[in-house]
Amino acid sequence: MQTAFWKHAPSWAAKLAYGILSLVLAYLGAYASLYRFANHDVLSQRANSAMQKTGYRVTFDKNIQRSLFPRPTVTIRNARLQTPQGETDLTIGEVRVGMAWSSIFGQPEIEKLVLNHAEGTVYRTAKNEWNVASWLPQEEGGEPIPSFNRIMMNESRLNITYGAHHFSLQNIQLQVYPANNGHAYRIQADTPHADWQNLHWQAQGTAFLQQGSLHLPDIRLQFNGKAQDYTFTGSLQSAIQWQHEQLSAKNIRITADGEQYQTHLSATIDQLTHRHKEQQTLLKNLTATVNTATDNRQIRGTLRTAQAQFDEQRAHSDEIQLNLNHSRLNNTPIVLTLNSGFDWQRDTGVSLNNFKLTTLQGSGQESRFSSEWEGSLHWQDQRQWHVQARGLLDRQPAQITLSHQPERLDGIISINKLDLNPYVGQSDAADSPLASYPEWLAHSAPWQMQLSIGNLILPKTAFSNVRATVKANERRISFDPLKADWYDGQSTGSLHILNHNPVQYQWQQHAENVQMQPLLQDLFAQKHLAGKGEITLKLQSQGAQSAEWLKNLSGSLSVEVKDGEWSGIDFSKIVQTLTQRPTSPETDTASKVMPFSNWTLSASIRQGISRHRHQILFLRPAAEVFATGEFNLAAHTLKEDIVITGKDSTTPLPLRVSNETDDDWDISLNYQKITEGLKTPEEKQQAISDTLKQQWQWLKQQSSAQPEHNAAPKP
Repeated sequence: MQTAFWKHAPSWAAKLAYGILSLVLAYLGAYASLYRFANHDVLSQRANSAMQKTGYRVTFDKNIQRSLFPRPTVTIRNARLQTPQGETDLTIGEVRVGMAWSSIFGQPEIEKLVLNHAEGTVYRTAKNEWNVASWLPQEEGGEPIPSFNRIMMNESRLNITYGAHHFSLQNIQLQVYPANNGHAYRIQADTPHADWQNLHWQAQGTAFLQQGSLHLPDIRLQFNGKAQDYTFTGSLQSAIQWQHEQLSAKNIRITADGEQYQTHLSATIDQLTHRHKEQQTLLKNLTATVNTATDNRQIRGTLRTAQAQFDEQRAHSDEIQLNLNHSRLNNTPIVLTLNSGFDWQRDTGVSLNNFKLTTLQGSGQESRFSSEWEGSLHWQDQRQWHVQARGLLDRQPAQITLSHQPERLDGIISINKLDLNPYVGQSDAADSPLASYPEWLAHSAPWQMQLSIGNLILPKTAFSNVRATVKANERRISFDPLKADWYDGQSTGSLHILNHNPVQYQWQQHAENVQMQPLLQDLFAQKHLAGKGEITLKLQSQGAQSAEWLKNLSGSLSVEVKDGEWSGIDFSKIVQTLTQRPTSPETDTASKVMPFSNWTLSASIRQGISRHRHQILFLRPAAEVFATGEFNLAAHTLKEDIVITGKDSTTPLPLRVSNETDDDWDISLNYQKITEGLKTPEEKQQAISDTLKQQWQWLKQQSSAQPEHNAAPKP
């Protein structure tokens, strides 16, 4: 009956039946072949035979899953790659091997390899070789077995140890597929580290794997992450090749942007070569630029070098070029340029030999920090370094030697001329700020150095031949002793700057043979006293602004001048005003400049007000003057009671002197002094009249006694 059915059945039915039968037989044959090929013992023998020369051993679960569609697939679980010592270098939770159909009856060919939940460890072996090199076994002739088309890796991890450095790649997602006679790849992963909160990166490109060589001609990598709660992003592009234990990278382009400090970094390297056996890295034509900004400052820097080489023990470059541009809000940028050889050794630190350093802020007459230096720097660490340089500071010859030991900074600084006006300002405004205490001293070892300045120019005064021992720490800066020539005289003393809030100043000085007129003109805008004097002062004050500093000024001052001249009181005008009589030209000339033999001042200063007493012995007109009064240092105003007693005169002349400006003097009789003890108006009027008459006669006698042409002798 069955024969009759096949004999009389339609042809299409017969063909269909034969087709189904063929498929069933083919399926059974293919499955049998796959089963025979994917047998646990067969796979284990093949894998361990391939790894025999490496010493590694492969193990996996006996339960192997097989399927034919959509392609022949073998699923292996819990695969392990173990060293001869029994340590596991690689574990894979699930391996899915998609075979080409041709593998059923021929040489095995992997169409698709999927690795899930893999975890590997990469390190250098005792032979100083990467252990991963043994993970890709090779037959005779060097061709890897078996071949593959596509690889996928999911939710995997790779732990890497390089020397003393350890890091890992987590959540790895990898895709590799054929493209352009090679393999295109996409990979992404997370890299945790103590220096940042998170880092995620991804890369793509084309890979060419040849005998002993891996070529990545177009790698493009992007990354992003967060550190200290600030985000950052960046990218890298290059052409990389690994061959015979040597890594070569060309046309490297790196960019990075950070939210913190608004940082932007870009770098280019024409070529980088790392030779593993020598543990040495070479690079050519490095250019790196960085821009950072905060609320009130901005830094732009560029680093260039034609070539450099480094390893774990040393880094060296014949020449590096560093350019920095630093600016604060509303201030002119400071530009720094450094050219130097560079050498770093792990045991001895950094050396910059024969460096050339230039700095500049502003231009023309408004320039500051204008310097040109040549010298050497050796930096072992932050606590031990030494620098020696000579050159120009603000266009003046200068020399510096600094040596930093763990407990102290010693040095010698020599400057031909230093003008501090561009740095501290010359503003007379009450709200002009004063320099704050240097913050960096709080993080520095104590200073002790010898300072020598040929000419030191400060706001309102100047010194020459300055010599001082400078000591500084987080609490105090002292110039003690402080010696200098001051207005043609010699002085010695000390200056202490205390880190209080606000900053406090303490100044003690004793000077001899000082030219008084230029000193008083510069310091107090007074020009009435001329001659050489001896000065002893002890002052202290504190303040954040000029007005506050003057208000808090306290101390003492004593001055003695011999054989000088006084031009503050015009006797002829006094007499003319008080007697309403015209003075002769001789009298007028004689009274404008009055020489004296001795002039003394003793002053006590409290809260910016100087209360003083002084005595003058005039030669022409011959008289003795006693005065008491007060001087406002901030306003430059004077209030003074003066008693003038002429030679051979028994009647003193009491005056009151005040001024609103330096050239606007108000001089009047001290009527209270003249009429002291008198009761009636007639007696007081007579006393005033007698006093003026006697002073008029005395002044005429002094005028007639003047030398020819009324020329007063110079001190």
